Amino acid sequence: MANKTDIMRLLAKGVSQNDICRQLHCGKSTVSACARIIADYALDAEALTELDEASVREGFFAAAPRKSSDDYLEPDFKSVCKRLEVNRKLTLKEIWFQYSSLDPGGKRIYSYSQFCKKFRGWAKGASVTSKMRYVPGQVIFIDWAGDTGTITNRTSGRTQKVYLFVACLPYSALLYAEGFLSTAQEQWLAGHMNALEYIGGVPAVLVPDNCATAVDRSPTFVTQINQTYFDFADHYGCGINPARVGRPRDKNMVESGVDLVEKWIIASLNEDRFYSLEEYNAEVRRKINWLNARPFQQKDGSRTAVFKEEEQETLSRLPDTRFELVKWIAATVAPNSHVKVDYMFYSVPHAYLGRRLDVRKTATKIDVIADGVIVASHARLFGRKAQYSTDAEHMPSGYGAVENPWNPERFIRWAEGIGPSTKEAIERVLASRAIVQQAYVPCQNILGLAKTYGRAQLEVACKRICATSPTPPTYSAIKEECVRRRRRQEASKVTIPDEGGTDRLGDRGRTRGAEHYRLQRGGGL
Repeated sequence: MANKTDIMRLLAKGVSQNDICRQLHCGKSTVSACARIIADYALDAEALTELDEASVREGFFAAAPRKSSDDYLEPDFKSVCKRLEVNRKLTLKEIWFQYSSLDPGGKRIYSYSQFCKKFRGWAKGASVTSKMRYVPGQVIFIDWAGDTGTITNRTSGRTQKVYLFVACLPYSALLYAEGFLSTAQEQWLAGHMNALEYIGGVPAVLVPDNCATAVDRSPTFVTQINQTYFDFADHYGCGINPARVGRPRDKNMVESGVDLVEKWIIASLNEDRFYSLEEYNAEVRRKINWLNARPFQQKDGSRTAVFKEEEQETLSRLPDTRFELVKWIAATVAPNSHVKVDYMFYSVPHAYLGRRLDVRKTATKIDVIADGVIVASHARLFGRKAQYSTDAEHMPSGYGAVENPWNPERFIRWAEGIGPSTKEAIERVLASRAIVQQAYVPCQNILGLAKTYGRAQLEVACKRICATSPTPPTYSAIKEECVRRRRRQEASKVTIPDEGGTDRLGDRGRTRGAEHYRLQRGGGL
């Protein structure tokens, strides 16, 4: 900080203010203030020589006394907080109006902005949070649980994650939970529909988390509702108000509901083994009903009782039809009269063999359409890949008829041409399916390996798989065996002479070095 005495002495000598700023590296406002002091008190250079810095600052630049907080009428912020909790429609501005109309008793009154600032500071220091009060049937909170469950494949023993969808009505604290194999858009909306059908109505507002299936991520930090989710809400006649990012108190009820689901449902079910999603969800539904019927610890009643007595009647009516998320794909009818959709197989009338048809997918249904007409309709399959949904009427009546190019006898004759082990493998695959047409594609794939790896390799691979596996052979297992044998065969061709100089290449041909040809031409080393 520049010495004000030096500034004033230079000013008394007639030095310009700009030169003083450059010379003493001080601001113009400071130099201007010193110039005003000289003018107001008619100071000259002689008078300034008798003053030191301390006397200049105390005599001419002493700070004005700050107003003490004792000069203001302090509000009772504790009572203000209680009033806001009791009356949820009471505003802070109304309380300030009442405060400003009080008799200050000679003290000053805080402005509205200072009143709010001091209240926020008091609330932060006191760790005060306002209690949310909910209206019956107004809101439903939705989220995915952080913990996951598992189901086990009965054949392979592999486990698959189950994601728990959780919904909560904050007024009654009624809970709903359901397991899904993914958190994609279809499962997200299916969880909504099942939750609304469980409570038997539609609340006014859906409050989801800021997940990708609810909002579109935007770098501008503007919340934009996902169009599909918006269409869903429009179909059910409700609004969407996503919780703010990083504000868990916006959806505190569902957070506590998720905590209950993780502790009382997911944790206990993870100690058991389930072999299908249906089996898992049956146990989830039983435990959810128990949680909702369990009495509250700190008040009378239960979630179910409060919901039925006070909230159920306030919900809007469910629409007549469910919302359907539709996706279109094209699929070719395979020789086994099935189309492949998401690694599942659905039968089609055999008259459409080889044709490329339109497939309409919803969350629960698969429709196959030819020339604008639905020719096959199936319930959608979930879980283990390569499941079949087959309508017997779609299959041809005579498997061995001449007009049908694909039949078990043809596959067996094809396999006989390769070898007895290949024939055994094909017979076991054909016998493993309740409907023999379902085995046509696996048989085609297995026999087609002869084109890539040769008949001999396929025969050896089938012999090994049939001898070591009690279950029917699969295309993947036989192909892996063919690949393994080819790699071993290629590795055996790379040989290196041992330390004794033994030539392991035998009489195989080899390329002569450049030195040999140089000598043949008469060149020197």
